Amino acid sequence: MIRHLVRLYPRRWRDRYGSELDDLVTSLLTDRQPRRRIVADLVRGAADARLQTGVLMLRSYRTAGWVGARYGLTVAAVLATVIYLTNIVFATAKDTDGVKVLFGWLGVFAILGLAGLHAARRSSARFAPLVAGAVAGLIVGAAIVAIFAVLDNVYVDIIGRQEQKIAALAAAGGGDMRTFLNQQLVGMVIVLIPALTAIGAGLGHLGGLIRPASTASPTSMAPGQNPLGLPDH
Repeated sequence: MIRHLVRLYPRRWRDRYGSELDDLVTSLLTDRQPRRRIVADLVRGAADARLQTGVLMLRSYRTAGWVGARYGLTVAAVLATVIYLTNIVFATAKDTDGVKVLFGWLGVFAILGLAGLHAARRSSARFAPLVAGAVAGLIVGAAIVAIFAVLDNVYVDIIGRQEQKIAALAAAGGGDMRTFLNQQLVGMVIVLIPALTAIGAGLGHLGGLIRPASTASPTSMAPGQNPLGLPDH
């Protein structure tokens, strides 16, 4: 029964220390320590190990989130500049930027993958690359919606001269251009943000596969503490 209590420890602990765990339990039994004390020490050590492992995992995911946020905010800043220049400063009635837009999206997707790669290098959490990519994608999606929300309302006279917008408004039955543009933004919130979050998660995961997650130890041990987290007897 006592040996089965070792399974209470996190799997990462058991995988890392392996035979040391069995040797320690054997030593405790050989020394004829009171079984009640051994059981209490094992349960207490397992609880401490799981708590420390949980704290480390939370820190790892927080690190991954910050990595994704930095990548997402960087992309958002670049997109804000490009979208403003192409739609306002150098606005044209005809939409001739199809190829540029395609390459722009490919660049965004590549950066979402890089976020996952970076997270895999910085964090030991299994799903850290996925989290980083999802956070980056969420920020990029939200930024695109926010950018167009500002431009469509502040510069509606310029945006409303685009042939694509005029044709879309006519196909929708006409009406006020500002109202039409804001209705399109609602669709972007519903579709674009969740889609980029999901795409970011997938690309982040793929990026993380390029480099294995960091092999940080499950937890650090205090002086005088054995791998099980129990006090030396």
